[in-house]
Amino acid sequence: MFKPIRSSVFSAAICLLLLTTGCSQISSMSNKGIPAGTPANPQIQSPANPGQSANSQTMPSSPNTTSPDNNTPAALHVNRDLSIPVLYYHSVSTVPKNEICMPPSEFEKQMAYLSEQGYHTVSVTQIYDFFTGKGTLPDKPIAITFDDGYKDNYTNAFPTMKKYGFTGTIFVIAENIGSNNILTWDDLKALIKEGWQIGGHSMTHVDLTKLDSPKLTEEVKNSKLSLEKKLEPIKSFCYPFGAYNAKVEKAVQDAGYLIGFTTDRGWADRKTDLLLQHRIYCFASMGMKEFEKRLQNPNY
Repeated sequence: MFKPIRSSVFSAAICLLLLTTGCSQISSMSNKGIPAGTPANPQIQSPANPGQSANSQTMPSSPNTTSPDNNTPAALHVNRDLSIPVLYYHSVSTVPKNEICMPPSEFEKQMAYLSEQGYHTVSVTQIYDFFTGKGTLPDKPIAITFDDGYKDNYTNAFPTMKKYGFTGTIFVIAENIGSNNILTWDDLKALIKEGWQIGGHSMTHVDLTKLDSPKLTEEVKNSKLSLEKKLEPIKSFCYPFGAYNAKVEKAVQDAGYLIGFTTDRGWADRKTDLLLQHRIYCFASMGMKEFEKRLQNPNY
């Protein structure tokens, strides 16, 4: 782990070096849409265009930095303007012609690449702390997230990521926990013990922009409360279908979430609303070339 250097001279030198650290950029490449259909039960559909959330709009900004033992950073970032890639997956399984089901063999290649390139996984709340000046991040930080809470996130993704010293965040649908092909409470608790985090993804996975105020509050706030009763404090939220508007974001803020994630294309950035952070969509047929490009250019 990084140890502070007491000498003010050396501290200044280290900070100067870190401020010059950045990510290389190459030409951008457009997102692909997600075909209809999802893994077996429950039937959860993703946005038709993961590069742009439904009914999205820009809103004003809303108001533990340790890494896993095998994921120890070589340096710490202090540049608050650093953009951070946040990957998002759904299922890690082999389902022909279903783009949200990442084949385990492809997932393995992607994780191996991240390890070879020196990436260090961070939690989404570490990103929040970093953007708000409450924490630092390791060199080449990256967050890996999963939407919906499929069982294979534990049986397939977890062991592969653990091999490389990586951890992730899973945004779960509260009422679906324990359903067919969905993570159980015991699965979630086991992941938390391994350094993973759990985030909210509503109670029933509905388009929140179409709900009246009482139902909206129930979907957003009750999701947080139900998860916290059996797990841990829930600080992050992911919008179902990537759909949000001013009313939905206000409900998420009022429920007490600190950071929120959309399906808008791009990297997480301090200049973006904390409750509307962008992510990188990872789909079954993307291939390694496209995967690498999305990690090299925030505006892919």
